Amino acid sequence: MHLAGEVSGHAVTPYLAVQSPKGKVWMEVDTGSNSSVIVGGHNAELFSMKPEDKSAQQFRGELAGGVALAAGDAQSMPLVIDGNIGAAILKHWVLTLDVPHGRAWISSADAR
Repeated sequence: MHLAGEVSGHAVTPYLAVQSPKGKVWMEVDTGSNSSVIVGGHNAELFSMKPEDKSAQQFRGELAGGVALAAGDAQSMPLVIDGNIGAAILKHWVLTLDVPHGRAWISSADAR
């Protein structure tokens, strides 16, 4: 996990490393986004997505520890960040953040 301070200094945004064939990309954890996954256009081809295609696309990525992320309705958009993991994906996982130590754990929501 990587933590980024927001411009105002009043918030911290967590990013998770998603493995691509060319290394890690850092995707924002965004519980306020109803989407599943949004990939920055500059990274779309890393995940076999078409950067200019605005329709729903297949996404497959992997978090540390071999946790697979998959979505059939991912989007490619012109973002300044690498990507965004939204609530439609996160609802299937239990994500625990240790903000002071910059660590994260993820497990299937079915394991509860």
